[in-house]
Amino acid sequence: MKCLLCITILLVSACSPMTDNETTAPQYFPVHFRVADDEQMPVPGSQIIINERTLYVSSRGTVTDNLPGKEGDSVIAQVVCPAGWYTPQSNQKLWILKNITSGEVAAKSTRELAFTCVPKKKNHVLIVKSCQPLLPIQINGKTVMHTDTEGVAQLVMSGPPGERIHLQISTEEHPLLVPRNPSLVVTLPEKRKFLVFEQPFEKVKPVLRKRKAHRPGPRRL
Repeated sequence: MKCLLCITILLVSACSPMTDNETTAPQYFPVHFRVADDEQMPVPGSQIIINERTLYVSSRGTVTDNLPGKEGDSVIAQVVCPAGWYTPQSNQKLWILKNITSGEVAAKSTRELAFTCVPKKKNHVLIVKSCQPLLPIQINGKTVMHTDTEGVAQLVMSGPPGERIHLQISTEEHPLLVPRNPSLVVTLPEKRKFLVFEQPFEKVKPVLRKRKAHRPGPRRL
């Protein structure tokens, strides 16, 4: 009778459902996403799409997420660059889940996945040094500003890399300055740069016209 009771208890225990502690704990793969430009500057406003979810990067161009799954699973992460930006390579990357932790996420196991977004136009600082005040500065034939009282002008030029920009210092309002209307053609570089247009001027003396001497004598009537 005692043996029959023991067998019954064992069968009931085997058929009873597993408790929460006995279930398999979820496994997570912490991933740190980073979006930067080709000069390693953060690109805020970017988005990371992974497992049909959209992650928004911070002002530092980063976001961290915990991906559930099993070790060896593969997922596809995709970056969406902000308006006016593009990715020079594929915007998708295959990610293999590794370094899993059971039940909790260990910070030391966080891995990084980096993307690149490049602006279609880049800003460059132009500094004009002329030592002459109030000279018009023209870009592609249009006056954008004037030199200050010390003959210096500073402005920001924007354009895609490789674009040719025609710079000119107009002397139309200053006829005694030479050289006349000096210009410079600049090809915008790949990287952000300070561009300097230094042009000294000289003032020439005005030419005095000699008056014709009046010859006395009879006038023709």
